[in-house]
Amino acid sequence: MTRLGGWLFRWRDYTPLPMLAALLVFATPAPVMFLAGCCVMVAGEAVRFWCQRYIGGSSRTRGSSPGTALVDVGPYSMVRNPLYVANLLLTLGTALLSGRPLLVAVAGGLFLGQYIPIVRWEESRLRQQFGDAYVAYLAATPRWIPRSGPRASAAEAGRPSFARVLQIERRSLLAIAIVIAAFALRVGPSRVSVSKDAVLAAVALG
Repeated sequence: MTRLGGWLFRWRDYTPLPMLAALLVFATPAPVMFLAGCCVMVAGEAVRFWCQRYIGGSSRTRGSSPGTALVDVGPYSMVRNPLYVANLLLTLGTALLSGRPLLVAVAGGLFLGQYIPIVRWEESRLRQQFGDAYVAYLAATPRWIPRSGPRASAAEAGRPSFARVLQIERRSLLAIAIVIAAFALRVGPSRVSVSKDAVLAAVALG
């Protein structure tokens, strides 16, 4: 499992592409799901912004080597993998754009199938790197579902500015825009225009 996690980590930017292609091929007009997908993707990117305010563009593992600092404040004090939670939201949001509920479940399952081994691989590397400090962090912080609110950091002034975070996330923002545009074109712009009733239905679901 650990070796598989390392392999998936190295190729994580490319492994979702077949699923994305399938979502586009089988996409069908569903205005409420399309709107919900856009909202979930915005929420996911907002969480990514929050994470980048604490890690400054450098994840705790880079390539196949552990990071140089253990981040345990802000979103990282709530869950051990907030950036992956954000990516899960982006994945589910993208799947919602397809208008196919079954594909949303499939996309979520494939995401977990990839990232559970990745997380175990990362944890083994970080345990070697940070020793007892990371063991204590593992004991105090859940992997996915938060038990409490974020813990503040004393080094608030040293965090990246909003402009810096925007620069870090520019590729992610561009990818989101391209994905939404691709699905809109796939199902037809006029067919994903959201009526007043669709908006009210989406609000009611939320």
